[in-house]
Parts: sequence; structure tokens; C-alpha cells
Amino acid sequence: MDDLFFQVHESLPRQGPGDAASTRRALTLLPDLSDDMRILDLMCGPGAQTLDLARVTRGPITAVDIHEPFLDLLDARLRVEGMENRVRLLNADPGALDLPPESFDLIWSEGAARRPGFAEALGAWKRFLKPGGCLAATGLTWLAPDPPEEARRFWGQAYPAMTGIEENLATIRSLGGEPLGHFTLPESAWWDTYYTPLEMRLSAFAQRHRDDEKALASIQSELAEIELYRKYPDAYGYVFYVARFG
Repeated sequence: MDDLFFQVHESLPRQGPGDAASTRRALTLLPDLSDDMRILDLMCGPGAQTLDLARVTRGPITAVDIHEPFLDLLDARLRVEGMENRVRLLNADPGALDLPPESFDLIWSEGAARRPGFAEALGAWKRFLKPGGCLAATGLTWLAPDPPEEARRFWGQAYPAMTGIEENLATIRSLGGEPLGHFTLPESAWWDTYYTPLEMRLSAFAQRHRDDEKALASIQSELAEIELYRKYPDAYGYVFYVARFG
């Protein structure tokens, strides 16, 4: 991924929309939280949701991210809470994982399905689930049947694979999954720990790199995304999908 992205994003509480309440709400949709449940947390970032999972569950967690400094931050946070032995950290691309098939009871993904797309991501990940295992993932989703043209144009370039809730539920079923529940993340999950601190970081970054055209173009793209959500929060959002497979 782009070095500029990491320079801007490394110090943020989260690398995308989400909050502890939504993580815990998704957990309540699972049929079982056994003490030996094995969890795979994909694109964990600095691990806000990983810590929430570790606080609520009792089994081993494997937290995967492609960016080693994010894992270093998560490692430090786990040590502060005395949970370093609960979580295995793995620096790897979630799209090319060298893990045994059918080795996890739960796959967790907050935001990672956006690349390469909801259907393709779930199709690749489900092989790591034990029979009867569950998957909980957020997916960027159209919420309005006829989104504003400005939003459709922006996301048509940034995420052309975006579909609506019913299409994503149909995708889950087509892959052999049974939807257990879904809900839309609140607007606060976008602003409190993601867009608001990101906007502040982008302003500071622009000042430091005002002579760097590539950096400024990257900043403008992210600012445009923030402004778009400010205008159209009812048109699209992240939806948490929970399903059982096999």
C-alpha cells in the first residue's frame, strides 16, 4: 500500500469506520462464544477491534495485517493490558494467507472486504473456517436505492464493487452461508475515531508537504471522501454482516 497512506493513517485510533459498541453488537449475533473459539482478525490495523475481541472472548486470536508498524502498535497495547499471550500477530497479506484450511471458528473483518470487494473477499476467506464456523465482516454498502449522482460517481471510481444490503446477503447465501443478522454502523462510528482525527491529520500533513504534488493529491482525495460522507450519510455506509458457513 502507498507510503503516503501510512504516513497519514498510522497515528489514528482506527483505520476505518467502527467502534467498540458495534464490535460487541456483532458478537451478540453469533450463536456461540465458546472459551476455545479460534478467531482470525483480518487487516487488524493497530487493533482497536482486536482488543475488544480479546476482552469479550476467551479463545486464541490471530491478528493479521500487511503493515508491520500497525502490528507493533497492537503488540504494545496488548502488553499494557496483559493480553499479549492471547493474540498471535501475523504480518501478511490477507489475500495470500499461508494458513491451514478449516482452522478457525470465526473470521472477523472490519473494513478489509473493501479490497478486493465483498464477494471476492468472502469467497477467499471462507476456506479458513471450520464447518459451521462464522464470519463477521463490515462492508461498504449502498443504503439508498437511488444514491445521489455525486456519491455514485465518486464510489464508482473508488469502489465500483459496492452493492446494496440485499445483494450482499445474496452473495453470502451463494457462497454457502446463512445470514445471522446485519446492521448499519452509526454515523458516530465514522466520525469519532476515524474521520474527525483523520481530518486533523490531513491538515497538518498538507502544511508539511505543501510542495509535494503527489502528497497534496492524496490529501485532496481523502478530504473529498470525508466531505462526501458529510453530505450523504444516508446514501451509503458500513454494514456489519454476520453469517454461518458449512
